[in-house]
Amino acid sequence: MPRFAIDVVILLPPPVVDLAIAWNRRLSLLSKQSIELNNIDLLPHISLLMGCVDGHNLHAAVGLLQSVFKNTPLMTLDVMGLKFTEDSHPVAVLDIRPSSSLLALQQSLLVKLGPLMTQDATEADLYGAPPDSASAVKWINSFREEQVGLKFWPHVTLGHGRIGETQEAFSFTPDRLAICHLGKHCTCRDVLGFV
Repeated sequence: MPRFAIDVVILLPPPVVDLAIAWNRRLSLLSKQSIELNNIDLLPHISLLMGCVDGHNLHAAVGLLQSVFKNTPLMTLDVMGLKFTEDSHPVAVLDIRPSSSLLALQQSLLVKLGPLMTQDATEADLYGAPPDSASAVKWINSFREEQVGLKFWPHVTLGHGRIGETQEAFSFTPDRLAICHLGKHCTCRDVLGFV
């Protein structure tokens, strides 16, 4: 039975998907992008919980995702603007305010789906088993330690680079959760199940 490196995500409404793709294209004008977003198999998203799941647990994970979704009221998310990581190869993101509702959703997912997930993903567990994906594997396997609870940084990855433009703050109300098979750079390559 195969294993899958997965991300439990908030899927974005179409206008926010279009905005993320537009920013990705602007960043690609600065330099060649290793992250190229689209609305088919490189989906902009907000990561909530990453790990690895055995194929025989995938159906159960989707069922638990449905249970969490059914018991979670719709929430409004606030995009505060663009943010860039402070390293030599900066990542540009839409920075999301970490609201109490968002943290409660992440905690519910951790309680329900966490027992089915392990933190031992390998490159072979990624979509298409892309080479040179050590950084993605490290991010996936350390997600619970570094991105849960008060350490959680909700964001939409736009690509690599730093741009002088700004993004006005705005709010949106997502209405879909999904389990995605992760690829290189923790991109959402295939939706394995959604609600």
